[in-house]
Amino acid sequence: MDYNLYHSTPKSNDRNSKVIITISNKKAKIINETILQFESQLKSLFGEINGDFNKDLLPVEQLIKVAIGTRVILINDDNINAEYKNGTIGIVKEICNGIIKVETGNYGLQWIREKEWINYEYQVDSQSGKFEKKVLGVFKQYPIKLGWAISIDESKGMIFDDIHFENKPNATLKNEEAYRVYSRYDGNMDKFSMTSPLKEEDINSDLSKLEYYYGKIFSPLIDIKPEEYMYS
Repeated sequence: MDYNLYHSTPKSNDRNSKVIITISNKKAKIINETILQFESQLKSLFGEINGDFNKDLLPVEQLIKVAIGTRVILINDDNINAEYKNGTIGIVKEICNGIIKVETGNYGLQWIREKEWINYEYQVDSQSGKFEKKVLGVFKQYPIKLGWAISIDESKGMIFDDIHFENKPNATLKNEEAYRVYSRYDGNMDKFSMTSPLKEEDINSDLSKLEYYYGKIFSPLIDIKPEEYMYS
């Protein structure tokens, strides 16, 4: 099965709506910070760590900079009763009194407050022999990420309807990255794009997985560079 149907050029007004999916967290951070530097009146949101919480495992950045108009991704990794799903994209409309108001396409205006993530350790009680949950540390921050780019790993559990996968023609995908990118997408067939067409050696997944998502998407893979729509 040919996973690279044909190439075309997206409409210019579609480019800013795309989420760039990258291979590495570092690359996604570079893209986000490159675009963020053009924002004015940035506000710094510094997350608080109490106790033991590995900084390499923080669910969001400890320091988040946003402004009115910044595009963000809302994080909902444990609250099934939240009004929005994990990975919802929105635009910051107001920041005041400890609340970030974010306008989303599917869920309207959301009032985002700080959230606590808890680092637990399970220990065996010496007397009862039962497992007990001990709090080691707490991380408090707004459940948001900058929303122009995100890595494959960071976007686990998220579904987008308009993405561009930034892959490289001289690098081979690994660890089922092709399948994982397809699995992040659930939109119209004309809104899925890649910087470079897939190569045979990129397909290292169970083909049935790829065929499932290919059947859902059946879309053109667009041969453009991220900077073409990053600064449009």
